[in-house]
This record gives sequence, C-alpha cells and structure tokens, in this order.
Amino acid sequence: MELLGDSTPEVRAAAARALGKLAHWPAAATLATLLRDRAWDVRREAGLALRALGAPGTLLLRRSLAHADPFTVDMARQILDLPEPAGPTRAL
Repeated sequence: MELLGDSTPEVRAAAARALGKLAHWPAAATLATLLRDRAWDVRREAGLALRALGAPGTLLLRRSLAHADPFTVDMARQILDLPEPAGPTRAL
C-alpha cells in the first residue's frame, strides 16, 4: 500500500499489480485514485487491479466513468470494455 505513493511510476505500477494479484480489496479506494495518475502504466495497472478485486473494483470503475478527469474516465472505460478472462467453467 505504501508503495502506491512512490515517486517512481514503475514502483507504483508494480505495487498496483501486486495488490490486484493478492485481491487486496482494502486497497480499492486508493487504486481508484491512481486511475488519474500521470503515467499510463500506473493507470492501466490500477485499473487491472481494480478489475481483479471483483465487485468492489467493478463498482469503483463504473463510478469512475463519471469522473471529471478524462484520464480516469478513459482508463475505466478501457478496463470495463475488456472481455472476461477465459478459464474453466464450473458445472452447476
């Protein structure tokens, strides 16, 4: 969490990616603020991390569509428009 505020974009992006892989949902609000980061890689990793969080992340991505910052809106739209990941299906 602390590294999300690092001055180096690569560090912020790696921290966002790690939190997404860990599905660390308490970081959702902080990750959502990174959707307006100046570095595209940071915005992308924050968006992908939010997506990995499931419902809380999806909710924040949808809310970001109404944000005043065009970078935030653009990245939220890109992430929400991604197809669902392929994987094994469960039998009902």
